[in-house]
Amino acid sequence: GVTRRGEVYAMARGRQNIGTPEEPEWGEFAGVAFSPDGSTMYVNCYTPGTTFAVTGPWC
Repeated sequence: GVTRRGEVYAMARGRQNIGTPEEPEWGEFAGVAFSPDGSTMYVNCYTPGTTFAVTGPWC
């Protein structure tokens, strides 16, 4: 995310291990979209094809 002062901060981290416990690999975020009313952000994880819904406030 970005604060109103333009500072960048982490707002999400992929924790879905698509590898093994010995050799972990983390899913890649591949896209973001918002619901028409702007209250929900949908983010896709490329592998294994998971979509997450995250609620805000976003403004």
